[in-house]
Amino acid sequence: MARVAVPASVLLLAAFLVMAASLFVAPYEGVADAYRSALYVEPAMFVRVPENIVIEGDAELHHSIGEVQRVRDCFKKGGADLVYREIQGNITRYHLLCKEPDGTWADRIIEKVKDVWYERTAFEPKRTADWEKVRAWLERKGATRVNPKNLPW
Repeated sequence: MARVAVPASVLLLAAFLVMAASLFVAPYEGVADAYRSALYVEPAMFVRVPENIVIEGDAELHHSIGEVQRVRDCFKKGGADLVYREIQGNITRYHLLCKEPDGTWADRIIEKVKDVWYERTAFEPKRTADWEKVRAWLERKGATRVNPKNLPW
C-alpha cells in the first residue's frame, strides 16, 4: 500500500472534525479518545536506521527470545516508524520504534560507542498497540521525538 505525506493543516482539520463529530454522537464519552486517535498518524515513510547494528545478546537476558525476535523482525520492513532520543548524562540512546503487524509497538534501543552502533535491548513496551501509553512511557523517561533529518546516521 502506498503511503502519502499529508500536510499538517489537513491533519489538524481532520482532528478537529473528528472531535466535533464525536460531540454530536456521544457528548460526554469518547471525545478525548477520538481527539487522541486523530492526532496520531502513521508515518508517511520509514525512518532509515543505522546499518550493521551490533547485537550483544543482552535483550534475551531481560525479555523472552520470542519477543526480542518479533522486535528485530519488525525492522526488516525497511526501518523504524518513529525515533525518540533519550539522554542520560553523557550517554545518548535512540529508541527505534516499529509498529508490528498486530499493532503492538516494538522498541529497539541503540547507542553509539566509538563509531559502532550497539543494540542495548529490544522489547515491546507495555505489550500494547495504544500509542498514547507508549508515548507517555517515553516522555516519563525524558525521551523526545527526533526529526529524521536530524539523526546522526
